[in-house]
Amino acid sequence: ILDRERSQKRYHDLVAFAPNGMLMLDAQGQIKLANIAAEQQLHRHSGALLGSKLSAMIAEEEKQRIEVFLNDAGLSGRKDASQTTTFAVREDGVRYPIELRVSSTGDDHGILLCVTLTDLTSRYETEREMRQALAMLDATEEAAFIVDPESHKFTYVNYSAAEQLGYSRDELLRLGPADIIAGMTDGKLSKDLAKLRHRKSKNAVFRSQHVHRAGHEFPVQVSLRYIELQND
Repeated sequence: ILDRERSQKRYHDLVAFAPNGMLMLDAQGQIKLANIAAEQQLHRHSGALLGSKLSAMIAEEEKQRIEVFLNDAGLSGRKDASQTTTFAVREDGVRYPIELRVSSTGDDHGILLCVTLTDLTSRYETEREMRQALAMLDATEEAAFIVDPESHKFTYVNYSAAEQLGYSRDELLRLGPADIIAGMTDGKLSKDLAKLRHRKSKNAVFRSQHVHRAGHEFPVQVSLRYIELQND
């Protein structure tokens, strides 16, 4: 009995001080344990959380779906996590996007759901800024491309690029720089990108020839910039 009590205490301590928000729910969806990070994310102290339903802190239009999601997770008894995204509402009324990862466990009192909360505000803001940046590129008259440095394929091309080269955007997304720049090869591109990556300045400007879909070449000035994205 003492060993089990020690194990439970260690588990509760791990949950209490975990960097992500974590909740333990009973079979009725009531919160039985909330760690410090969950209190901070939801802007509620533990006294306001314990005994409450998680769905009470979810945006009104999402409450029913989340209740069904939690109920299904509990009935399935799956130890591997199910996940979904939704909108939580803080005590001050502020909505924010959140990811819920739910797995089931159990004790002498029955099934418990372990819910990990991840605030997606920063991710959503980054995605919004990216959409704005791409919208600006779409509006420019200069051809713009984004290249995956591993596959050497385009991951984004704007309307001007497709128009200048005689391809559709979908067609260009199956190609890469070696397909449209005269004399360019994947090997040369790898070397060029490696040089940029290790230079203090991540920019390079050079003159070249683009190859139109019809086969003819036309002169261009290429401005190349290496951007390293930060991991979440």
